[in-house]
Order: sequence, then structure tokens, then C-alpha cells
Amino acid sequence: MFKFFRQTVAGMKVYHEGWRWLRAHPLYLILLFLPSLLGLLALALILGWVWHKFDYLVTTILFDKPESLIYRPIYYLLYALLSVVMFVMSFIPPLLVTTIISAPLYEHVSCAVERSLTGNLVEAPWYKALGLMLEELKKVLFITVFMVIAMLIPGLNVLALLAPAFLLGWEFCDYPLARRGWTFRQRLRFSMRNFWTISGFGLWLIIPFMQFILAPIAVVGGTIASIRILNESTQK
Repeated sequence: MFKFFRQTVAGMKVYHEGWRWLRAHPLYLILLFLPSLLGLLALALILGWVWHKFDYLVTTILFDKPESLIYRPIYYLLYALLSVVMFVMSFIPPLLVTTIISAPLYEHVSCAVERSLTGNLVEAPWYKALGLMLEELKKVLFITVFMVIAMLIPGLNVLALLAPAFLLGWEFCDYPLARRGWTFRQRLRFSMRNFWTISGFGLWLIIPFMQFILAPIAVVGGTIASIRILNESTQK
């Protein structure tokens, strides 16, 4: 009954293991924080645009303010919820763009983590690592479309804060799977089978301003989580 709770907590705790690994390998810690600076610059641009277009975006997505005083509280409640959703989701595009640009670097670090965990690794050639940028673009487009649809459909837009937890967790757990040559569908199916663990891992990444602090740890923690799940599945 509480299996989903245990798995969620296990996913959240992986960050501690990722941080311990980075403390033991400080050079990788420095390298991983460089993309975060790029992400913070992109965040400033996105927040400026959302602030400028805020009223237009809200009135476009939300229904008109009702004339009846009975329905006004519902309108203001949805207005407040939508405002929170828009604010939180403003932090996600810069993070996703950063993962596309930084895919070769993230892949390099993920390889180092897997090698230290397993003692062996068949590393892809450097040009295939560059090809990960195309895979990241495909994944980012899927995540973006899903979240936009969730935000625009009445009723689902309240859940738009929950969907990114899984999707961002999958984003950082995906490197070992892509390295094994798995297709997009196979990787998505793997993540859905481990939904609660990956969602717990991604919960930290939907906290505003924390994404760019935790992203370096997420690269390491996501690799640790995926390798552990893969090892457990082979032992069954």
C-alpha cells in the first residue's frame, strides 16, 4: 500500500548520494555549475517576458470574470492557482534549454559516475555524445508540449505543477538509458514503470530557483538512480 511512498522518498534521497559523489570529485562539480550560469541568464529573460505579458496570458487561458458574485470566488481561486503555475513553469524552459546545450557535458559526467559505480563502461564516441543534443531536443519538445496542454486544459492545469516533477526527473535519469541505445519509447516506458521513484527525484526540481542549484547534483543523482534500478531489474 505504501510502496509508492517508499519509492518517492527513495527518489528524493538520491540527491544526498549525488552530492557525496561530487564532493569526492570536485572538478566535476565546477564543470557542472557552468551550465547553471547560462540557465540563470535564460531564466532572467523568461521571467521578464512573463512579467510583461502576465495579464494577457492569464486572460487568454482563464475564462472571463463572471458577473455573478456567486462564481467570483471560484474565478479568483483559479486565477491564483494559474498564477502560481505560470510562475513555477517559467523556471522550467531555461532548465530544459540548458540540458540541450549541455548534453555532451552531462553525458561525460554521467559516464564518469557509471564507471565509478560499476567499474566498467562502454563509452560512446564523442560525436555520438554530440548527437545526444538531438535526443535531448526530442525529449524537451515532448515535455514542453505535455506541460502546455496540461496547463491549458481546464481541470488539468491544477496538475501542471505535478507533471513536471516526473518529466524533469526523467530528464536527468535518462543518460544511462540513452547511452545503451534505447529508443525514446523504451526510455519513456522504463520511466513510467518507475514513476514514483523518478517523480520523487524530480520534486526538488520544481522548486523555484532551486533548479539551477540542484541541476549539477541531479546529473549525478539521476545516473545513480537509473543504474540502481537497472541493476535491480537484472537481479530479479
